[in-house]
Amino acid sequence: MNKEVPWEMGHKPGYEFRKHQQSAQERGISRKEFLDEHNNPDHYRPELPSSNRSHKGEDLTGNYFGD
Repeated sequence: MNKEVPWEMGHKPGYEFRKHQQSAQERGISRKEFLDEHNNPDHYRPELPSSNRSHKGEDLTGNYFGD
């Protein structure tokens, strides 16, 4: 990526928000636990806005790779 081009923090494949939300609900974790997991920088990578917003490169399975 060009450092002059704006970028966003995108979820790494398998750590997408919808999957995390479903996993959290199934595990019955608290809001604090959810936010602690959500704020883990290991779950993110820099992405161009166009690829991040298009969901390009997401894991196509229903699997969540987080906690």
